[in-house]
Amino acid sequence: SSSSHHSTASYQQSLYDPAPAPAYMNQQNEVHDLQTNLANLSSTVTSLQRDMGAIAQSNRTADARLQRIDEANNSIVEALNRNSADLRSFIYNRPWASMRQQR
Repeated sequence: SSSSHHSTASYQQSLYDPAPAPAYMNQQNEVHDLQTNLANLSSTVTSLQRDMGAIAQSNRTADARLQRIDEANNSIVEALNRNSADLRSFIYNRPWASMRQQR
């Protein structure tokens, strides 16, 4: 009697716990997941490469602009140096002193 009770209990248990999927089903699911991940990675890499290209292009543009700013700054420095030299010679020659003397 106890053995028949046991078999009934295990039968009822199997109603609640579905049987595990066969191994080949799991493998098919894993293969599908891997294929999906691979496709996602591929498109991620493609968009990263596109982004890197855009960044490289904008770096080149910024580089050219900085080059022009450098050249403009050099011109400004040269002009300031000339102004300083003119100012020094003006102060050294003191034209206002001679003007006052002429009066």
